[in-house]
Amino acid sequence: MSAFSDYDLVNRNPLKKKIFSINDDFQNRLIKLSFERIFLFLKDIIPDFKLEISSDECARNFKKSFAAAKAQNLISYGGIPEKNYLALSIISQLLNPSLYVESGFFKGSSLLAVSDAKNLKHIIGFDPIHSEYKAKLPIDIKLTLLKTDFSKYNFEDENLTSSLVYFDDHINTAERILQASDKGFKNLIFDDSCGLMGTAERIYPSLPSLFFIDNVNKLIEGDKIEWSKDREKKFNFFNFFSFSLKKKKYFSFQFDKTTIDLCKKARERISAIHKIPDLNDYIYTERQMPNDITQHLVTLK
Repeated sequence: MSAFSDYDLVNRNPLKKKIFSINDDFQNRLIKLSFERIFLFLKDIIPDFKLEISSDECARNFKKSFAAAKAQNLISYGGIPEKNYLALSIISQLLNPSLYVESGFFKGSSLLAVSDAKNLKHIIGFDPIHSEYKAKLPIDIKLTLLKTDFSKYNFEDENLTSSLVYFDDHINTAERILQASDKGFKNLIFDDSCGLMGTAERIYPSLPSLFFIDNVNKLIEGDKIEWSKDREKKFNFFNFFSFSLKKKKYFSFQFDKTTIDLCKKARERISAIHKIPDLNDYIYTERQMPNDITQHLVTLK
């Protein structure tokens, strides 16, 4: 605004065309700040948590795998955004699990993010579609990718005392909590399991999501959510001409007695639900995302 031009310190050069850039040293300091934030977050919620890695080493590991993720075109549609890649890399390095399990790996960007953990020996991924998988992981990590569902797999031969489970499958969160609890897992990360805003921004929300499970005592039979989203379909002809069509789709979800009872059962298994710090201030995300892409760390009893 011209009225405040005397106080505007931004250089507005219309001749210099650059989408975004930041000098390496500055970005490195911001990554270390994000490490400190995640460390304090975990320290507050895990009583016996011990710091076993420095911010310098963590930052180096992140930058190496993040560069690999970008080179493999994993930081794009269908992969986790930059800030979630950063958070997952730091969390995995700090928690340092020997087993990592993921439902809904798609391209494999999150698998590469957690591969920074020192003690990681085995990754087990579940996804019905493997055709989009692209990630190239370190060869010293055993990788098992399955088309079966998480609920059908027997983990009896695995050490679950040092494990982390990540659900990015956009389905029934209550069912996943009960399944993970029955199998003996304690630390779960949920992606896109949000409240009203996060639900209404998605074609495939994780309903019933963590928000409604946590607030199940406020739910009444017949409570209903309705929303709409534009679905875009792209057409490409001989790599010469392309266009897209948008068509509005309508969705609804109603809480009945069965769903509410399921949410209550899941809530009984939960020790705590924690929102993972949003690292949007520390790293630039290139592609447009929904307003609410909150991730949660859930600890089970």
